[in-house]
Amino acid sequence: MKEKDQIQANTFKEQEPVITKKNIGKSIHSVVDGSFLTRDKIIGLVPFLLFLVALAILYISNIYYAEKTIRQIDDSRRELKELQFEHITSKSGLMSKSKRSEVGKSLENEGLKESTVPPYRIYIQEEKSKGPVE
Repeated sequence: MKEKDQIQANTFKEQEPVITKKNIGKSIHSVVDGSFLTRDKIIGLVPFLLFLVALAILYISNIYYAEKTIRQIDDSRRELKELQFEHITSKSGLMSKSKRSEVGKSLENEGLKESTVPPYRIYIQEEKSKGPVE
């Protein structure tokens, strides 16, 4: 039994990867060469890598969509402020034009004058009836 354990222990020691400068050089060469993509472990990870790439694309597109929406919101706010200022300006202009003196001045061009005599009340007297009407 001891011999089998020693043999198994030796095989495990041999299978452990030893990191040396030669191995690092081969790893870099396989990455640059592209031969690392043909290994069985990498081929098994292809669906997961495609999933990660799809998530990255979705993440990037979401960021662009959010930035576009923020720009649209800023443009809408700016336009709203301009419309509010325009509303206030036109409202004040209407208030000044609807004053009695301004209306009188604008009607003078058409031949109408503002009355200087104050208005008075006209009373109409009704005739008294001579009795009840039957």
